Amino acid sequence: MMELKLTIINRAVPGSGKTTALKTIEDALDEYGVDTKSDFKVHSTDEFFMVGDKYVFDIAKLNDYHKENLENFKESLIMGVKIVICDNTNLLPWQCKAYTDLARLYDYKIVFLNIEPKSLEEHMETQKVTVQNPSAHNVSQDILERNIKDWRIYNDLLDKNTPINPIRHRHYVWDRENKCRKDVGVTEHFDTDFVISLPSWWDKEIIKNRLREIIKSIGKYDCIFHTCGNEKMPLVWALRGLNAEDNTMCILIHGKDHKEIIGVAQKFTQNAKIYNIEVDVFNLQEIKNRIKDFIEKHNLMSKKIAFNLTGGTKIMLLAGLSVATELKKKAFYIDTNQNLYSLNDNILKERIRPLSRVSDFLKANTQGLEIIQDTDMNKIKSKIGATRLLFDNKDKIRELYKRLYEYIDFETFKSKNFDIQIDSLCVSLNNKNLILKDKHQSVTINGDVDELVAYIIGGWFEEYVYLELLPLVEQGIIYDLQINTKLRNKTLAKYRHRDYQEFDILFTDGYKLFAIECKSGAIKAEHIEKLSHIKRQYGELGVICILIALYMPHHPTTKKKIKDSNFNVVNDDYAKNIVKLISG
Repeated sequence: MMELKLTIINRAVPGSGKTTALKTIEDALDEYGVDTKSDFKVHSTDEFFMVGDKYVFDIAKLNDYHKENLENFKESLIMGVKIVICDNTNLLPWQCKAYTDLARLYDYKIVFLNIEPKSLEEHMETQKVTVQNPSAHNVSQDILERNIKDWRIYNDLLDKNTPINPIRHRHYVWDRENKCRKDVGVTEHFDTDFVISLPSWWDKEIIKNRLREIIKSIGKYDCIFHTCGNEKMPLVWALRGLNAEDNTMCILIHGKDHKEIIGVAQKFTQNAKIYNIEVDVFNLQEIKNRIKDFIEKHNLMSKKIAFNLTGGTKIMLLAGLSVATELKKKAFYIDTNQNLYSLNDNILKERIRPLSRVSDFLKANTQGLEIIQDTDMNKIKSKIGATRLLFDNKDKIRELYKRLYEYIDFETFKSKNFDIQIDSLCVSLNNKNLILKDKHQSVTINGDVDELVAYIIGGWFEEYVYLELLPLVEQGIIYDLQINTKLRNKTLAKYRHRDYQEFDILFTDGYKLFAIECKSGAIKAEHIEKLSHIKRQYGELGVICILIALYMPHHPTTKKKIKDSNFNVVNDDYAKNIVKLISG
């Protein structure tokens, strides 16, 4: 058996089942032939607080116990123990950095066992000390809430390719004098080679099978066959889930129209070698023969081969599974929740790592288009006072827009100077100054006239919604939030009007793309048509369309069009309702 040097870092909120997971890991290692009595060590700071079968926490001893646990962990590495586990919560990158640094120093591979949190109520239930569970830690509700939040905020940093988000990925240290967390800047990624991602309802077999694969180093394949149809996201998720590493052969099995699918593979792999097998997607025998011919021609039988059978027709799935079974190779399928299943034994392997950027979704379906993301937080923040003032006077916005039609061409944004008063609200444009007043405050914005006009006729509401959703990024509920993203036709670069598509607001929770159209005035047919176009054009990405309106429509035809289009409509408690839509 190959020599093992493996460090496992548990990352989970208290009550996620880490104790059961550890026993499962131990059982899996026993089955694989590891002597768990001598070559399996678990190091947990919590163990120092155990008095008999009860957990007695003393914060005064916490730092000393952390240091002692780290020393014991280091000793196991020095002794060459094959499997060394850090069984702390490890929710934040800096909490486990000392352990992963030691693992690198002593040439250990690093695996994170990452368990998705349950509901707060379920975690609270596990913390109750009972006769049946005397060792429960009795962690408070406040700490559990913060732990769940921290798990979500930093979860995507298990993927080293995730860009650091300076809003969400902050590094904190404990300020002993003020007894609070202190922000010291941007954090780093978790240091890891493999991740075992478990849903909150995880099953023991998921851990066992994934751990066996890691130990055998079959998580990285030499060659992966992908059945492909018109939809592009199944291929994107497979390229993430099956680790298309440098020099991996990616073979795309497809029908006649294949240029776009090749482009997707090129965008989501770096140095993988991409090949094509064009087939009649409804001819079972032809597909099987073409796959076997390719394997024989390239001498692949001795290589580590996998089949991703998510895309394409059912005939393609059957053909691929037949060849995989015959040649005793692995076959996988990814469901609509991005869970990776082994078709050989019908076992859930893991949930695929999230995509943390809006642009990751867009580039799967934007061949020939340039993605322009120019969210300028400084500009948005400089107008917060004006944005809040306008929202506070939202009952006057409808009348304001009626008056603005006298001064502004809403097509070209050309405007005369104006001075409009509606009750206590006063809005005036004087050259490059937009002045807003009500009975509580006065705010002046300076800038280009076109930009000021775009702001007052609707841009302010987009920025208000953006600011309302921004805390969801900080909480890790939203991974990426963009305002006024544009898709631009590269071939029309010399023309002024070259935008192919503009989105008011886009965001992702890591697995779905959400498109928001913001309307501060009357909702018209063209606004519904814009969302309908987005849904048609980007339906392959599973985009969820949301209409956020300052005023709900009253016209029966407009209401029917919205209903027929199956859009989500929100007109109050924007952040709260968005969270509901994300959770499903």
